[in-house]
Amino acid sequence: MSSIVKFEGIWGVGSETPHCYLLTVDDFTFLLDCGWDEKFDKDYIDRLSKAINHVDCVLLSFPDPLHLGAFPYLVGKCQLSCPVYATIPVYKNGQMF
Repeated sequence: MSSIVKFEGIWGVGSETPHCYLLTVDDFTFLLDCGWDEKFDKDYIDRLSKAINHVDCVLLSFPDPLHLGAFPYLVGKCQLSCPVYATIPVYKNGQMF
C-alpha cells in the first residue's frame, strides 16, 4: 500500500526567515512550525489562513519566534484548535516568548 505525500513551503525557505510548512500524508495534514519575525507581516498569516482549517496537528521543532512566533496568533485569532506536539525543551523554552 502506498501513500501520497505532499510537502508545501508556506514560507521560510531562507535561513533568516520564519519557518512554516505543510506536510500532507494521504488525508492527514501536519503544520510544521509556524514562525513569525519581528516585522509581524500579516501576509504570512494570510497565506496560512487558507489552509488552517485542514491542519490536523502542529509539530513545533524549535523554541524561538522564527519557528513558533505565529502560534499564539493562530490559536487566538485564526481558531487553530488541533493537537500540538513538541519536545519538552521546545515547550518549556517556547513559554519564554
